Amino acid sequence: MNSHQLRTKLKFSTAFVSLMLGLWVGGTYAQTTAITNATVFTGTSQGVLNDAIIVIQGTKIMAVGKSVAVPADAVVIDAQDKLVTVGLIAANSELGFSEVSSLGSDLRSANDAISASFEVQYGFNPRSQTIAVARAAGTTRAISLPEAAGNSAGAHEHDGAGGSDAHQAANLFGGLGAVVDLSGSDNSVTMSKMAAIVDLGEAGAAAVKGSRGVTMVAFQGILNDVRHYAANRASYERGEGKELRLSAADLDALIPVVRGQIPLVVNVHRASDIARVIDMAQINGLKIIINGGGEAWLMASRLAEAKIPVILDTTQNLPEDFDRVATRLDSAAILSKAGVKIIITGEGNANHRVRENRLRAGMAVANGMAYDEGVKSLTLYPAQAFGLKGLGSIEAGNLADLVIWSDDPLEMLSQPEIVFINGKRQALTSRASQLADRYKHGTASHSVAYPKP
Repeated sequence: MNSHQLRTKLKFSTAFVSLMLGLWVGGTYAQTTAITNATVFTGTSQGVLNDAIIVIQGTKIMAVGKSVAVPADAVVIDAQDKLVTVGLIAANSELGFSEVSSLGSDLRSANDAISASFEVQYGFNPRSQTIAVARAAGTTRAISLPEAAGNSAGAHEHDGAGGSDAHQAANLFGGLGAVVDLSGSDNSVTMSKMAAIVDLGEAGAAAVKGSRGVTMVAFQGILNDVRHYAANRASYERGEGKELRLSAADLDALIPVVRGQIPLVVNVHRASDIARVIDMAQINGLKIIINGGGEAWLMASRLAEAKIPVILDTTQNLPEDFDRVATRLDSAAILSKAGVKIIITGEGNANHRVRENRLRAGMAVANGMAYDEGVKSLTLYPAQAFGLKGLGSIEAGNLADLVIWSDDPLEMLSQPEIVFINGKRQALTSRASQLADRYKHGTASHSVAYPKP
């Protein structure tokens, strides 16, 4: 090879490498995709855009609007006027943390020495069979919150005493949550330590083996301890100063909470308990999210004034316990009309039945909630409440988590036709659908496990 041929080959190689680096952005192939003729629920002040175009490049939305130019190199998908929403976000999800509920979950510390510092991110399994099922139903992200000790089955506030006071107080806290995408990739955990969780009300009383009064005193005492620890860390490390209720690791985990940097999710139902939580949040400068909220509608005006969102199961209409005597089917509508941001989920159905969250939103709309609020309860509001930047709405610069629906996503018979996560089109098959395909026909095109008699 002469010098001219060598220079030519090097130029070609350099150009090829530059091209490939340009197409490979952050470990993701930067293909350009244009979704045309779409009815876009933006989740922004633009509202719903008819006959719109969405341009995706790499992992992000580059443009959205009615007069957006389609790049010449784009893969074009004609939405045929169908509705496009941002991918649904499953709040308080068990996806990737449990396969069979009777065998336990990686959302629970189950260790007396670790409470507030427990991190769920380390237990996430991106290959869980439940993830593909949820993804095929239009869910692209999940907010995974730990389970506090007071939420254990059979716990009751009047159970017998046991353990030290410090250990019982530590039981109020479940640990730190995480956000995951449902792509099934090994780097699916996209945020960690983004929220803490605490049991108050009857569950909190069960955790401290006492009454509600004991719970609130212990809770305030822990907040005070965290502030004292943060201001006197050096003396604490030298073994000086007063004895604190939690370990150093647990105290460290709660510093962002007392500083209002991450939300504290409070498991509580009874209206009077919610009122006390609002008071304590204002006194301590906490960023609160109510989880459960069976009687939250009774506190609608106070919650709206305090800008506290509520994670709610809209199918609750029976007084399952004395904390939920006043629960009702139209509670989401009452809260929403008062200005409270609702995040809809399913209590006890946070894993295998995540796909039903959109139907719960449909039930809320059927009981008086505005339609756009119903969609935002599954998209924008969970993103806002938990600080998920670049998610929850369709606008330029946001991550390209998108779903093209066959029809109204809040209707039972509608299904996702195309799903994108981080700009990449996803398979809509799962083990369940593969088994159905294998056994429903039994023809030569589908292998069977054994010949029919």
